Amino acid sequence: MKDITVIFFCFCAFGGEFGVDSDRGNKRYFWQVSDFHFDASYSSRHGDPSKMCHEGSVSNFSQLGMFGNYLCDAPWKLVTSAMQAMKDFSPDPDFILWSGDSIPHVKDADINLEKVYINIGNVTDEIRKTFPNTSIFPVLGNHDSYPSNEMPYDINLSDYYRQILTSSHWDSLLDDNCQKQFQKGGYFSISPHFGLRIIALNTNLYSTLNTLTNHLVDPADQFQWLDGQLDDARKSKEKVFLVAHISPGFFEKIPNFPWFYEDYNKRYLDLLRKHADIITAQFYGHEHTDSFRLLYDSNSTEKPIGCLLLSPSVTPWRSTLPGVGANNPAIRLFEYDIETGIIQRYQQFYLNLTAANIDRNATWLQEYDTKEDYALDKITPYDMQHLVDSFYNIKNGIFQKYLIFNSVSQELTPACNSSCFQQNICAITKLVVDEYESCIAGSKTTSNPSSTKNPDSTTKKHHDHDNDFPKLMYYVIGAIAIVIFVIFLIIGFLCISRRRKIVPPRYAKFGSLPVN
Repeated sequence: MKDITVIFFCFCAFGGEFGVDSDRGNKRYFWQVSDFHFDASYSSRHGDPSKMCHEGSVSNFSQLGMFGNYLCDAPWKLVTSAMQAMKDFSPDPDFILWSGDSIPHVKDADINLEKVYINIGNVTDEIRKTFPNTSIFPVLGNHDSYPSNEMPYDINLSDYYRQILTSSHWDSLLDDNCQKQFQKGGYFSISPHFGLRIIALNTNLYSTLNTLTNHLVDPADQFQWLDGQLDDARKSKEKVFLVAHISPGFFEKIPNFPWFYEDYNKRYLDLLRKHADIITAQFYGHEHTDSFRLLYDSNSTEKPIGCLLLSPSVTPWRSTLPGVGANNPAIRLFEYDIETGIIQRYQQFYLNLTAANIDRNATWLQEYDTKEDYALDKITPYDMQHLVDSFYNIKNGIFQKYLIFNSVSQELTPACNSSCFQQNICAITKLVVDEYESCIAGSKTTSNPSSTKNPDSTTKKHHDHDNDFPKLMYYVIGAIAIVIFVIFLIIGFLCISRRRKIVPPRYAKFGSLPVN
């Protein structure tokens, strides 16, 4: 019995030498925050909810919430509250990804270019003040231009990008090299630490709402530049994070609603596929909803090679698009492995706007954790594919969770029929235009999500061989257990041998045992 006790304590003592917590030093964190849409005209006393909560011509409106309203954009109190919550939850991140859109959803007639610069500058100054020693990497949103959506592509015709640096104070966020790149078209590349390259893109140039660029082959030469940056990253043995405002593909809330012009969508996806081996993660905003996209190998729809993460917004504004609701304000914290660049998990934090306004106090909470609520080991294309596969099993409730999280828990009992289900699946898994259109057209032949049965044969599900996975795992787990047991015995016998050579006093404490 004494020998068994010695074995146990020796095993604990030597545990650190065999890798227990050995990866803790590789775990790092960063924030993503998106779509502030700060509205300086928000009036909590006399605001008209039908007019973006701006002060109305009459003053008989009930008092609005101090942190915002679901029909309106973010007041300053909400903007600062979100930043302070980031500081409270994780005060020392490696960096912050700020994925665009600081300007409110107002008519172009109600704003001008000078106000655009000032508005973005106010948000810039506040986030810099909140995180004075943290690297902040911003990208432009489609509302950050004037007129909105009309992102310029020719620096000889516009000094917009230079003004963003100077008048909106992005020169306080970006180093000289990034500023030089940024002036060419609102994009830049930077390596925050060895082995990782962050490429910040201006995908507003490809937006279907941008009438300035729809006739061009390569607006602002960004495609050529991106291809070169990814080639350089490969040569330098770097992993890459891509960050942009608008993602390729389609909106999951509305059928047949593309974000990019088709030619730009194809070229962008071609580059993602070409360099998929070094792009470990992609981060977008714009939709205000919480979703993701999967990109597949062009030669196999069974092989996911890219994962695009879409972060929800700070603004709670209910879109004017039909069928698109409001959301609670949100911020997102990522954990990643500094050596591999692989995202390990992310935690979604949110503000229950209704409760905050009633309490007159902003209490931000964790909405979910991908490890706990989605049971994801990591955030890789294959892990996210397994998440999509789990959506088909209605009994497990995962798809219902996804729907709730999609609105940042603003809609707690979302209704979703078979067409809605397929609409989400098509948007998540079909980024190529013709593939998406075929997917949507075939929605009537797919499974009904209200059914507890698996999809029928007309719905192609990835990884059908996964049914054999648990059986394989039994063998793997058994083999690992045997190896651990053998190591345990070896360590124990070594400890017993050493104990016999150096015998402590009879009543010595365990702390006096010699431990290397």
